[in-house]
Amino acid sequence: MISIRKATIEDLRIIQELNNKLCKRENIDFDSTVNPEFANSDGGLSYFKNALASDENLALIAEDANTPIGYIVGGIEKVGDFRNIPNLCEVDNMWVDEKYRSQGIGKQFMNELEIWAKNKGVRRMRVVASYKNEKGINFYKREGFDEYDLILEKDL
Repeated sequence: MISIRKATIEDLRIIQELNNKLCKRENIDFDSTVNPEFANSDGGLSYFKNALASDENLALIAEDANTPIGYIVGGIEKVGDFRNIPNLCEVDNMWVDEKYRSQGIGKQFMNELEIWAKNKGVRRMRVVASYKNEKGINFYKREGFDEYDLILEKDL
C-alpha cells in the first residue's frame, strides 16, 4: 500500500538519496550541468535541512510498505516588484521511482503541495522543468501548469 506523509528532519538521508536519483537522471538525460551529487554537497545539505525545518517549505515522502519510493519539496518564494503578486509556491524538486510512475503518486504530491500553498495564502504555483524532459513537462501541463517564461542559455 502506497502512502504519502510529511517528511521530517529524520528523513534527511532518505530525501538526499532520492534527490541523488533525480540529479543523476537530469545530468544524464537532460542537462549535463546539473550536479549529480548535489544532495551530498554542502549547499545541498543546507538546502534540504532548511526545506525540512522551515514553515515556508513542504517536503513529502511516498512509501510502499515503509520503503521510500518518491518525494517532493516545494516552498513559498517571494517575487520581485515587477509582478503584482507577493509570492508563489515553487515545486523545487520531485522524484518518483520509475516502477511507481503513472500510478497517481506525482498527482497526489502536487495536490498536497497545492492545498498547503493555498492554506498559506499563496495563489500561484511555478515549476521549472528541463526543456528536453517531455514526460515531465506533459505531467505538469496535465496538472494545470502553462508555459510562462522561456530561459535560454549558451556555453561560452
